[in-house]
Order: sequence, then structure tokens, then C-alpha cells
Amino acid sequence: MESDVPDYLSHKVLPLISNGMQTLKERDKESFLYAYGQAGISVHFAKNGSELLMGAPGIYNWKGSVVRLADSEGFSPSPNVRRRRAVEPPLDLSVYRVPNPYLTAAVHENDYFGYSVSSGEFLGDGQTYYVAGAPRAALGNGKVFVFDFPPNELEGIGVVLERVGSQVGSYFGAAVLGMDVTGDGRPELLVGAPLHSQGSGAGAPAGLEEGRVCVYQNLGRGQLSEQPLVLAGSRAPRARFGSAVASVGDLDQDGYNDIAIGAPYEDDQRGAIYIYLGGAGGLSPTYSQRIGAAELSGELRGFGVSLSHGLDMDNNRYSDVAVGSYLSGEAVLLRAQPVVRFHAHLSSSTDRLQPTDRQFRITACIKYFGKHLPEQLPTEVLMKIESRHVLCAFDLSGGSRDNFTYTRMLTYESYSCDDFTVLIKSDIHDYTQPIQLSMSYNISSEDGTVEEHSRPSTPVTIGTDLSKRAERSKRQVSSLMTGDLSEFCATCPVVNRLGAGQTQVRLSVPFSIGCGADAVCQSDLSVSAAVSGLREGAAFVIGASPTIELDVNVTNAGEPASLPSVQVKLPPPIRLVRVPQLCSERETSEHVVLTCHIRPHPFPAGAEGRIRLSLDVQELAPGTESLTVQLNVTSAGEELAAADNVRNFRLDLRTEADIAVTGWVVPAGVGQK
Repeated sequence: MESDVPDYLSHKVLPLISNGMQTLKERDKESFLYAYGQAGISVHFAKNGSELLMGAPGIYNWKGSVVRLADSEGFSPSPNVRRRRAVEPPLDLSVYRVPNPYLTAAVHENDYFGYSVSSGEFLGDGQTYYVAGAPRAALGNGKVFVFDFPPNELEGIGVVLERVGSQVGSYFGAAVLGMDVTGDGRPELLVGAPLHSQGSGAGAPAGLEEGRVCVYQNLGRGQLSEQPLVLAGSRAPRARFGSAVASVGDLDQDGYNDIAIGAPYEDDQRGAIYIYLGGAGGLSPTYSQRIGAAELSGELRGFGVSLSHGLDMDNNRYSDVAVGSYLSGEAVLLRAQPVVRFHAHLSSSTDRLQPTDRQFRITACIKYFGKHLPEQLPTEVLMKIESRHVLCAFDLSGGSRDNFTYTRMLTYESYSCDDFTVLIKSDIHDYTQPIQLSMSYNISSEDGTVEEHSRPSTPVTIGTDLSKRAERSKRQVSSLMTGDLSEFCATCPVVNRLGAGQTQVRLSVPFSIGCGADAVCQSDLSVSAAVSGLREGAAFVIGASPTIELDVNVTNAGEPASLPSVQVKLPPPIRLVRVPQLCSERETSEHVVLTCHIRPHPFPAGAEGRIRLSLDVQELAPGTESLTVQLNVTSAGEELAAADNVRNFRLDLRTEADIAVTGWVVPAGVGQK
């Protein structure tokens, strides 16, 4: 294949071209040895940098093997070697070894051992061990081997650890990575299974090649966890998440290595990559960032099929990563920018507001920190009143507003603080609800507008099909050819909005209403009812009166209650004569529902409240034995004992006869002719 890369910057490696090693005669059959070896389907530089691994899954009838190439001189600090490498390939790679899979009993024909390769000091003994995936091993479940190369050509590889896939055909082992993501110096083992299909439960259709990555934590003493952490991206069908797995360095500069995972067939074969952040407890099971091909260019296809390790390309001390997009014949360089973290806090001049207060003061403080950042940073701050139960506003020189923005030039790791007065401009109906304020912030230019560089940068796109590129429109070419590193602001920071990244703080200022140190009111309301003028337990005689007066009583044995109300459900044919002032009425198919507010508010401890309801009972049919009124008292706070908040008041009825006999006399008439 023709290449524009100068010869002195490239070096072709052909380890399997020996004529005498292409086939192997075994009794009456001839097997392929190096022929169809597929060396280079996967490559990896070992951690010490002096070795190159090349996976060759086709060796010996697709048993597979791993080619190890070494620099004949090794790395040397001598000036002569450094000068040689300035104009020659950095590694000589003239010494190589190809272990014979025939001598390794753990590997079988068509296992594809070497489909993926990696390395790491897994046993903690200071020795580098090697990793190879065999996605068709273990009867199609896939297997990954951690091994050492044999000391001579008469022995097979020395397997020290194995992990087996859990699903036939998942291609477990298609991608492998040995990398420390916890900061303890021990590498974890990450294994991609891009054809893994997610089960959806009984009776539901099974998944379809969503893919996943298994993370085996290094427990020390040469042990990897048996049960892996499973990463699954967006679980998109046919995404083949886990086709590529790579360490991209410490993207967020928190001291832990981060991981990129490719899903090249997601989004109708456009592709995507996912970033997972390392930490002391391991990788988070939730990805921190998804970068879809469609966000970068409409031309990209198969984006995420391959990934480079992290490398700083623009000298801003943050890792950049290259992503293969093979279906469109391109590679994309994604560049990282310095990450800003903010720390801010709001405080009030008083811990508790009195119900009579009409203003209070707050202090807003903010600073920024991170690695490799400028000494000063213009920052835009938005202050906002979040409460809606009371009318509040900031007292500003130009008037009062419930939100406003201002800009401050912050100095690295130094707090900048401002004081503001908050006005309470209306009567408060609910003293148990605190006044809430928020403070949001972002990088801005000095004129107060959000900086363009705080948004995602345009990637560098490198294509191989020049004829195809020439056919694109000028607009498309322009969007794809913005690959000049000089156009990228490598030192312009972006705000960390992931993980512990803080871009907003809130402040709650409660009222002092006797609700304890936590300012959370825990009331103990109860409700009861009685008919005025009727002794307890006595029955009401139907027809004795056209109306009755029902007294609904509410008491509070706990802390003050916020916005207490009682709901009364009247059964048919009972109706209200009139609706009390603090009540509202609505009708359903089964009840007349009355909702009444209880005063005073807040409803203090030991308080008693009463609402008298005048009920029309003229439609009660003779023979009715009882009627039941449903009562329910609630508040906006917490309830200590909810059982006595609901009561079904039963009024017994009695039917009595009241017979009156009346008569009259009709005078006799006298007829006359």
C-alpha cells in the first residue's frame, strides 16, 4: 500500500515470511504453519517499550500465536543512540520469536489465539507478563490467557492466568488491555466481548450484539477477581461495544488512568466511543462521556473500530487519542484541553430567619483549580432565587431582580467573594419552607460572554482515500480538513462537568418556627368529628331536622405543621348548605369532596382547630341505618404518626313514625224544589 509517510519515519515488519515455515507436514496431512498467519491483526508495545507484540491468530491452522519482536540495542541513554533515533526508526526490532502453538496444550485449532494482545505486571513480582485473546476458544465462549514466553523453542507458552467468556459467540477476547485504573500499581485486565447479546428477561426478545467489556480487578498476590465489573455503553443493538479497548492516559488529571472503548457499529454503523474514568475504587460502571461519529462529521463510518493509546500531540500535557473510522477510510484525532474544576460556596448572614424579617445578606465565594491552567480565568456567575412560595429579589444598584449575572477575573486557587442583599417582598404563607438560592458558574470572556473554547473542539480528521475526498463538496472538505494543530487552542481550559465536577451550589435559609435543629417540621396531626347538639353515640332521627352541623376537629401533638388541611368526603345524598370561607368544594361520581385549610399557619404544637360544616340531610331516605363521612388531615411537613390522620366518622340514623290524625265535618245539605 502506498503511503505519504517518509521512509525514515516508518519500518515494515514481516516476521512470517520464512519459506520453510509456511506449511507443516504431519503424517498424511499438510497443515498451515505461518501461511495465513495474519501477523499484525493486533499490535502492542510492552510496558518497557523495548518489545513489540504482534498477534498472529492464523498460525498453525488458526490455533494462533503471538510474535514478540525486540530491539537489538534496547533503549539506551547514550547520545549516539538518541541521534540515531532522530533520523531512524526508534526500534531496530531485529530479534523476534514465534512460539509454536503445537507445544501449548491449552490452545486448540480455530481458537484464534493472538486475535488481541496486551501486557502488564499482573503478578506483582516486577516481571512483565503478556495477554492474548482467543475469541473462539472454550467451545466458542472465548478465552483470554495471561502468559509468559517460553525460554526456548522446545517449550510452549507458560500460562499463568485464564478467564473464559460466559456466552457462546460473544467473541470474548476480541480486545484486551492490561492497565492500572485504581492507582495501586497493579494492572487490571479488561476484555472486550463485542458480539455479546444482552438478555432481556423471560418472555422478552433477546438482545443483538450490543457488546460489553469485562473488567477483572487485580486483587494482588497474583489474583484477578473472578466476577468482573461489566461495562456496556448505551446497550445499543448491533453496536458491538468492546471492539476496541485502550488506555487514553489520565484525561481529567486526577491521578488515575482512564479508558476508551469503541462501539464501531452503533448508530447505523456510524460508530461511537465511550470514556470511562479511573478511580481508587476502579472504573465507574457509568461512562463519563460518549463521542458519536455523527457529532463530528456526517461522513464518518465505523468510528471506534480501533483506538490509540493516549499521547500528548500538542504539548499541553493532556493526552490526545486517535480513533479509527475504517468504513469511511479515515482516522480522527481527538484532542484534550486543560480541565478546570470550580469550588464555590454560599453562606447567609443568619442561620434562621424570623417570620418578621424582610431582608438578609448572603456571601458568594468561588475559586478554580486543576493542573496546567492559566494564572487568571474570567468566570461568569449566575445568582438566582429558586423559591416560588415567597417573592424575593436581590437588591441591586439598578433595581431588584430574582436573578442576575456578573463576571469576575479569578486568580488560580484563590477565592473571590461578593456580598449581596436579598429582599423579602411579600407575605409568606409557608414558613416551614426555606428560601432557596443557587449560584451557577462557567468560563467566560472578559466581556461576560461564554468562551467558544469551552465548547468541544473540531477534531483532526486524516483520510486515506484521496479520490473520495476530492468528490466531496467544498463545505464537507473544509469541515474534515480542519486538521491543523495550530488552529486548536491547546491551553484554553474547559469546565469539568463529570463525576465530582461542580458547576452549581445551592443555599437554603430556613425560618425559625420551632421545628428543631434540622429545621424539618415533624408534626403529629389527628382528626375527629362530632354532630353539634347530638351526644356521642346517639342516633340522628331522619327528618328531625333539615340540616345538621358537623364539627371537624384537628389537633397537633408534634412540632408546628406547615400548610395543614383537612379533606372531607360526604356520601350522597348529603350536600353542603354553604361552603365555609377557607374551604373549596368539588364533586365526584361517589362523593362531594371538601378541602379546608386549617388556621393558624403554621399550626403550632398543642393547637386545636375546628371547622363547622352545615349539611343538608333532607334527602335521606327512611330506613337508612347510617352514613359515613371520610376525614383526612395532611400537612407539607413530615408526619410522626400517620394512623390518626384518617378517620371514618359514622353517624347512626333512626327512622321513627310521626302519625297525625285529622278530621272534618261536612254539613248536611237541605234540598229545595
